[in-house]
Amino acid sequence: MAIYSPLHKLKIKIAIRKKWKDPKYLLKQRKHTYIGLKNPNWKGGRYELSPGGYVYVYQPLHPLCTKNGYVLEHRLAMEKVIKRYLTPKEEVHHNNEIKNDNRKENLTLFASKNKHVTFHNNLRELKKEYAKSINFYL
Repeated sequence: MAIYSPLHKLKIKIAIRKKWKDPKYLLKQRKHTYIGLKNPNWKGGRYELSPGGYVYVYQPLHPLCTKNGYVLEHRLAMEKVIKRYLTPKEEVHHNNEIKNDNRKENLTLFASKNKHVTFHNNLRELKKEYAKSINFYL
């Protein structure tokens, strides 16, 4: 096992950093990798974000895609129903609250976040009243 001096270790570290910053070296490294459809791990450009449960679809030409080229699947489904792109302010609501259920009969479009929040607040109040009425009869 070779023992390197601190100076020698520093020189190696600097050389490695320079090497990985060089675009020609990086292109050489990516030459044999499979990108997109050629990649054996490609799943059609669709993935589910675990914490929220939302599904993203690869649509790099969409006007509201993320920097990685993905769009929320429920927004694409609603755009297909109304036959136009959604504005950034418009929000799509899942009626059954299952985030990966993107059937058109399960989606509702709201003009703004404010209207969507108001809908949820009213729904919460209705649920409270319903719970009280059930307790009244018990």
